[in-house]
Amino acid sequence: MICKRCKRLSDDDLEYCPYCGKSFYDDSERPVDNVEKESEYFNEGVTGHNSGSNGTSDTPENDKIPINIFGGSNDRREYGFQYQPRPTSRPSIARSVFSAALYFFFYLFINILVTAVFLSSAMIDSMYDIAEEYYKKNSDVYGEWNEETFAKIYSEHSFEIITEAYKDALSSIDISLVTVVYSAATLIALIIIFAIRRKRFSAEVWLRRVKNEAILLVLPLGVSLQFLIVFILNLIPLPEKIIVEYNKLYSLLGNSSRILEIISVAIAAPIIEEVVFRGLIYTRLRRAMSAPIAAGLSAAIFALAHGQIIAVIYAFIMGLILCFLMERFRSLWAPIILHVGFNAANYLPFLHEDSSPTEIMITIAISFVIFTASAFFILRSKSESDYNEAKYTKNGSGDGSDGTAI
Repeated sequence: MICKRCKRLSDDDLEYCPYCGKSFYDDSERPVDNVEKESEYFNEGVTGHNSGSNGTSDTPENDKIPINIFGGSNDRREYGFQYQPRPTSRPSIARSVFSAALYFFFYLFINILVTAVFLSSAMIDSMYDIAEEYYKKNSDVYGEWNEETFAKIYSEHSFEIITEAYKDALSSIDISLVTVVYSAATLIALIIIFAIRRKRFSAEVWLRRVKNEAILLVLPLGVSLQFLIVFILNLIPLPEKIIVEYNKLYSLLGNSSRILEIISVAIAAPIIEEVVFRGLIYTRLRRAMSAPIAAGLSAAIFALAHGQIIAVIYAFIMGLILCFLMERFRSLWAPIILHVGFNAANYLPFLHEDSSPTEIMITIAISFVIFTASAFFILRSKSESDYNEAKYTKNGSGDGSDGTAI
């Protein structure tokens, strides 16, 4: 990859230029606390470059060139060669898995905490109403209705009251509001955590600007994928019990207003899920594993987090596709856009319960054409790494040695 500032070639998997410290993907600089570490790595790479068995340089001029990791004025190509930095060592698999698990459980903790707050509030209101129903049936026994009467009834029928209150709370809780709140809470908490650690949140989750115009095709790809997956799932002979459970689970979204439901499903959920499962979990696994293995593990975690068997099936497929887009565009924006399009397609007025078989087949055929065309052009387009390298070398070769840097 060619650095925009010093025009030098570095490994594709590096975040910052080992020469000048500039990010390959945006205008940010390498964090200050990493400069000393990168400087040591840089010096080791220079002493090992073009060296003999005794570690001495074969090129006398090589030792005379001052090392400047903060600026790009010392262009080593003036001396007739292009410096290739030694690849950085990968973290251990155990450390990467631990880091990914830590972020997942943090996300789960915020989710459970916010849900518990909403459930507790709904249960308290419901418990009071249930106790009052007990009182109305036996008003001659308990006398006047007051707080002492409520406490007495609750002590006598606590198990029944709590059980009924929990069922009522589950059926009446506003899932959309809960999703919006825990999504915002998780996002804010993560930004604060990275700020305390003096790390740039956008860089940590790959929230980078995308130069590849093919990203415009990601939205129609996500919308068409929704219709195709639903069509395929309808062809699978699933037990009726599983289908009933799935419909019952997602019927809870109906407790909200339509606008809040759309914000929850099409905006809040896709953003926070991509930040956590692709931006944090996948990128941490990717540091120690190959892309296919990291994608498979993160997709499995993403699928299991959805719980219900039908959701697990399509979430795993979605997880693999989202990881592919993450690698293709080298940015979290690609999976976010696809996820938004996928979820938002639920609210498009193309299909409904009264749709005829002809309408369904036409919709599926159009979706297949859009999906195939979008996928074809995305695959034919250059990856973000190739795009960056071609842009900063005149001949587009990306090696930086025989092409003139722009």
